[in-house]
Amino acid sequence: MKHFIKFIAPWLSKVKSFLLKFRIHRLFGNSRHFFIYVGNLLELSYWCDINNKSKHFYADRYDLYSHLINLENLAGDIDYLEFGVAEGDSIRWWLAHNKNQNSRFFGFDSFDGLPEDWGVAQKGTFSTGGQLPVVNDTRCTFIKGFFQDSISSWLQTVELKKKLIVHLDADLYSSTIYVLTKLSPFIKKGDVLIFDEFNFPTDEFLAFKQFISAANFSYEFIGTSNAYLKVAIRIT
Repeated sequence: MKHFIKFIAPWLSKVKSFLLKFRIHRLFGNSRHFFIYVGNLLELSYWCDINNKSKHFYADRYDLYSHLINLENLAGDIDYLEFGVAEGDSIRWWLAHNKNQNSRFFGFDSFDGLPEDWGVAQKGTFSTGGQLPVVNDTRCTFIKGFFQDSISSWLQTVELKKKLIVHLDADLYSSTIYVLTKLSPFIKKGDVLIFDEFNFPTDEFLAFKQFISAANFSYEFIGTSNAYLKVAIRIT
């Protein structure tokens, strides 16, 4: 095999140079996006297959959250970070189910909806007209603005030494990978990541896959609902 690879490698290099020289993408036009999607869909399918553990399947997101509360001892002292708050349903649930007075809850959102088109959802979808959710809990703080404009300065004002729950509901690949990259130095063993649209192959799943590879984190799949739409993992 080693001799075969040594023999064929120069030819593969020549073929690649030829294809690049004549701009192979022109043969396929916009269908190149289809091939990218299919490639990532195959990766997602493989990921789901190796993590196909029936005991980790739950009826809906709140059933999954309840499981996490019990399994990961998340009723204690935590820092909960939610990226993509919209009307605040998820963060209200966590506030109601974690009564520890030392816990902190931070919600990040522009509250103006998607910053760009996402599939059939147009730019501005999920907007609350700039209005923050009404939450009567002093443990909760909302940070308004696009992630690229808010996270860096916010990180300079806080210490993140508690157990982290990072709830990623930003939908877009660009937003999700940005959040994960910025939080990478603060994510540690035992922290929990929750993805709200995980089974979108070129968005949250792709961001997760690249983040885990680049940051060299190991992890364990701990739960899902809605056919891998909602997924929770624990950093190990």
